[in-house]
Parts: sequence; C-alpha cells; structure tokens
Amino acid sequence: MEEEKPKPIKYLNLEHLGGWRGDGFWEIDLRDSKYLEVEEVSLRHCELREWHIKNLGYLPNLKSLSLMSAGNFLTKLNGLFGRFSDKRVDLYNLEELSLHNCEIPNKLGELTQLRKLTIFDPNSGKYHPKIPSINFPSLVELNIGNISVQQLPDKIVAPKLRKLSVSSIKDMDYLPEFIRENPSLKSLDIQYTNLKRLPSWISDLKNLEDLNLRCNCSLESILDEIGQLKKLRKLTFDHDYNSKEGSKVSLKTLPQGIGGLENLQYLFAYNVRYLKDLPESIFNLKNLKVYDFKDTSLNDFSRKILQKMTWAKPRQHKGAIFSMLEKNEGNIGLSGGYE
Repeated sequence: MEEEKPKPIKYLNLEHLGGWRGDGFWEIDLRDSKYLEVEEVSLRHCELREWHIKNLGYLPNLKSLSLMSAGNFLTKLNGLFGRFSDKRVDLYNLEELSLHNCEIPNKLGELTQLRKLTIFDPNSGKYHPKIPSINFPSLVELNIGNISVQQLPDKIVAPKLRKLSVSSIKDMDYLPEFIRENPSLKSLDIQYTNLKRLPSWISDLKNLEDLNLRCNCSLESILDEIGQLKKLRKLTFDHDYNSKEGSKVSLKTLPQGIGGLENLQYLFAYNVRYLKDLPESIFNLKNLKVYDFKDTSLNDFSRKILQKMTWAKPRQHKGAIFSMLEKNEGNIGLSGGYE
C-alpha cells in the first residue's frame, strides 16, 4: 500500500513561537521541500535578527506576510526586501503585507505586486513616522489606522484601488484629498475620526457602493451631493451601542439629496442621539431593504414617513446585539468583486 503523501503546507502561523526572541521559529529549516508551497506567513511578537531575515527568502511562493508588534528592532525588516546574494529568491512578489505596530520598510514602494496593504500604528521606536506616498499599480485594498493626521501619506496612486479604510485618526476632521484621486473606489470606511462634514467632491466617487461613517461624533452635516452616488448600496452612521459617546453625535438631519440614492439597500443611523429630521425625499428609496434609526430623536413626521415605506424593514436588535450581525445581513458583496 502506497504511503499517502502529506498535503503541502500553504499557511504558517508562527506567532509567539520561541517567545519574544522568536528562536523557536528559526529552528525550522524553510529550505525543506515541504515548505515550498507556503503562501502565507503570520510572524508576530517575534524579534527579528539580521541572521534570521533571509530565512523567509527560502519561500519562493510566499504571497502574504503579517507582522505585528515587532518594535524598533524592525530596522532589520528592510533586509526582507533586498535581493539575497546567495540565492535569487526575494520578497518582491508579495501580494499582501500587514504591518501592525511596526516600522515601515524604506523599500515599501518597490513591492509593486501588492494587492492588499495594512498599516496600523506604524512606529520607529521613539517616533511615529509619516507614511510615504503610495504608488502601487496592483493595489486593490488599503487599510490605514491608529495614526495622527500628520502621518497620512500625501498621495495615493492606485488605479485598481477598490477598498479604502482610514480609521482611528482622532485629529482628522476632514477627508484627505488623496481619497478624491481614486474614483475607482467601491468601499470607503472612515471610522473613529473627528470628521465634521463630507466635502462636496464626495460626489466624484461615482463607483462607491459602501460608505461607512460609523462613530464620527463630530459629524455635523451631510451635503446634498451625497445623492449623486447612484451606485451606493449601503450607508452607515451608526455609533457604538455600548458607548455613551452616541449622545454627543452632532448630526441632526439628513439632506434632501439622500433621496437620489436610487440603489441604496441599507441605511443605518443607530444611536445617533440628536438625529431628528428625515427628508421627505427618503420615500424615494424604493430599493431600501433595511434601515435603523433606533435610539435617535426622530420627530413624528419622520416616523410616519418610515411607516409608509412598507417595502423596507427596521433592523432587528436583540438586547445590545444586532440580530442582523448574526445573520450577516447587510454585509454587501461589492459587485464584480475586487478584480
């Protein structure tokens, strides 16, 4: 009876191995043939040393690399993106890179095959550096978070960018111009910022399908221009259900222009306490499936409009937890995927 061949290893989870020094991981010989098909590596809470670095270069099919809390010793990380003298393998074919609480490698811009990039709380030991301008021809998804507004990149050039998240930037009270320069966006996620209003150029994002403005306490107004987002399917203003900050959300009314969102299916404004007025034009949202204005201050006129919208239903809550989350309702798939 033939011995069954072991299945090829595609994913290596190497978090915490060997403690903070990471020595346990580096005892693994990645030159072993069983690692030849590894495509994804999660390497977190492990201290990288110079003589460790090129071990990753023995993974010729590596596409995804995740690093977290590597601290200031990641000055050596730049060695990951150099060509090694003893072999031809390098990491320039990475398609996904996630850096959490890590230094930004100075050769980041050379990873032209990246399709997904996450930079969260970048640091360089004693200071927090500015994220360099991004120019990636293949980038589809970009996530930036937990930084100051001064650290945001000046420019993002990514013609294939479909999904952008800029979140947890407490001193950001405006939308950066680089967002406007990416009209191919389908999903825009702006959470936990100090955003006061949407700019009129938001209407330039003609392909937008999902706009998430959750947990922006300073949001004061929404311009009529939002109604020009004809492909928008989901619009969220929710605030944390377990947060007292909801009482501080400044938004009091929605604009007449919202009635122009002819493809909108989900409209959520849960726990936006001061919201009182809905425009009569909201009745024009004939494709609306689910709405949520629980824990707001809607007046009688607004509530009567909602009652007449018999084709839409309120999002159901079970205690403090949305039943819709359990059913995965409202998590739209972007049309055409991310290709």
